[in-house]
Amino acid sequence: MSLPKQYLNQASGIEHQRGSNWCTNHAVSSLLEAQFARVYGNITPLSNSWAMMLSKKVDGRPDATGTPIEKLMDQVCQYGMCTEALYPTWEDKDYNDNKFLPTTDAMYEEAKKFKPKKRIDIKTTDIEGIKHHIVENGGCVAIVKLYKEHTFPIQGCVVKPAKGSEPNGLHAIWICGYIEDMPKTINGVTYKNWFIMQESYGATRGYKGYLFVPYEAFTEKWTGLYSVDTYIKSVHAFELDSNLIKYPHFHDKNRVDFPCTTIELKVGSKNVQVNKVEQVMDYPATVEQGTTLVPFRFLCETLEYTVRYSSLDKVITAYSKMHNQLITMQVGSNMIKSEQGSKVTHVKTPIPVKVISGYTLIPLRAFAELTGAKVDYNEATKRITVRG
Repeated sequence: MSLPKQYLNQASGIEHQRGSNWCTNHAVSSLLEAQFARVYGNITPLSNSWAMMLSKKVDGRPDATGTPIEKLMDQVCQYGMCTEALYPTWEDKDYNDNKFLPTTDAMYEEAKKFKPKKRIDIKTTDIEGIKHHIVENGGCVAIVKLYKEHTFPIQGCVVKPAKGSEPNGLHAIWICGYIEDMPKTINGVTYKNWFIMQESYGATRGYKGYLFVPYEAFTEKWTGLYSVDTYIKSVHAFELDSNLIKYPHFHDKNRVDFPCTTIELKVGSKNVQVNKVEQVMDYPATVEQGTTLVPFRFLCETLEYTVRYSSLDKVITAYSKMHNQLITMQVGSNMIKSEQGSKVTHVKTPIPVKVISGYTLIPLRAFAELTGAKVDYNEATKRITVRG
């Protein structure tokens, strides 16, 4: 089947494993909630404790706080997943004590309603295969290396580990969606296509509880100085009996909320929306010879660049630590210089940087596109949208 450019599955909510090592059962329960929504036409919360309880029966590590993903998934394939309503996860218990509620025959009967057919292991480099599982099968579970770049993502985006960075253990996480043709430059590297992963550390981790991981993390060896392995260790999925699926398009209307800054403005107006919040510029967007000019400080700071202005030589510099980029402009000049590490780019604009009524204006498109932002202009409405 032809795949869309973006897709997102949703479960009952963002999970939170607190200080435990229960990431495997959180990831698996989220995946199954999304999968069985296609069976029953609604999202039923499934028990995190149930999955861990099943795995601890066979993993040979009764005192360990985590569990191998393969053991847990195979147990779920054998017994199914009980609902949170029947086998609740204790909110006030210490996850790490591995003590579970007693089970009943009714719980095992209920679990059969949420029983996948088998576990599937997927090549980490099989981008198209992972996408098909997301669209057709509720997603996948990935085992990833916990580099600090994962624990502390930049605007929700996981980037290549710094040289010398070493992972601090493994983490299971649900791959619930993807988005393509959405370029974003971080640390001087531009990434375009992203998998979306739902975290199990609450909505404050990443971007509203989600991480955006570029395809390169799956296809390249993302390693630190001493590492010999990749960021993605393994990828797994469940297969359901196709005869069970009655609502195959349950998740089709979900929209991907990508972590970017969106600026919407209109030529001739000071009013502007930044991420749907109304703001007012010092001077209205102006068009000269087909080039839109806007106040330099507003545009630079909205795109998270630190601005400096030298009144002596009328030179403007805009620096972004996230992009590892320095952009230099001068009033009266139509040349803009960008420096990103060893990469130096010069862009000539039709209209120079100029001062009008005491306000310094810069060419919108030239500056925005140097930062990696996309600029769209609607001729009919005279509205401009910048996504960066």
